[in-house]
Amino acid sequence: MRVARSSDHLDPNGCGGGSAKIARHRRARLARQPPPLRSRHDPAAAWTGVERSAASKIDESSANLAMRIILFRGRPGTGKTVLSDAVATQTDLPVLRKDDFYDAAAEFVAEHDVRNRMSYRALYKVLESNSNNQSTLILDYPFQHPGDLGLIGRWSAENGARLKSVLVTCSDERLWAQRLEERAINPAPNQLITNFQSFQKFYGTMQLTPEVGELLVDNVGSIEDVLPQIIRFISE
Repeated sequence: MRVARSSDHLDPNGCGGGSAKIARHRRARLARQPPPLRSRHDPAAAWTGVERSAASKIDESSANLAMRIILFRGRPGTGKTVLSDAVATQTDLPVLRKDDFYDAAAEFVAEHDVRNRMSYRALYKVLESNSNNQSTLILDYPFQHPGDLGLIGRWSAENGARLKSVLVTCSDERLWAQRLEERAINPAPNQLITNFQSFQKFYGTMQLTPEVGELLVDNVGSIEDVLPQIIRFISE
């Protein structure tokens, strides 16, 4: 199984620490924030002619008309891209990857923090453009820090979208380290660190805990081992 590509707010010059690391975390947190919700009652900002309260929840009768978001999230190298690719192939659904936006920005922007902000802003702009149709989008985005899932969860609730989140992890850290080592052969712009020990030093805790209603997938076997479970979950 090939390693997934992903990046978040890693320092390309190393893991760092102290006040500089805290500042990077704060900048990255701001980058992942969705833009302010525009009033549905402002004709200049309205997305459709149908007024809808941003804070209201969609009821059962309208649930089938909502946009659906299938999020694959987790630490770098756990296999998010591999699994989201497999689901996209089986379901014929499009995938939005943070790494694609990031790598495209890297051709024009040197600063990592700016690329990161652009990647998340592009995501929310695409979601916004599709918030009033019945599309289903697969997202391959880390959302790996405390409170991150709540950010896109709130956006989904405010915009009447249904969110299904799959947390991808790897309990076999030797396999995980091997995947990261494969990146070092020809790393993409988003693959800023390709060493498991460096990741451990940066993140501290490598294994994430799933939140309520989230599917946890331990990606240590073949795709065929976990794909049926994921398909059932997103189809519920």
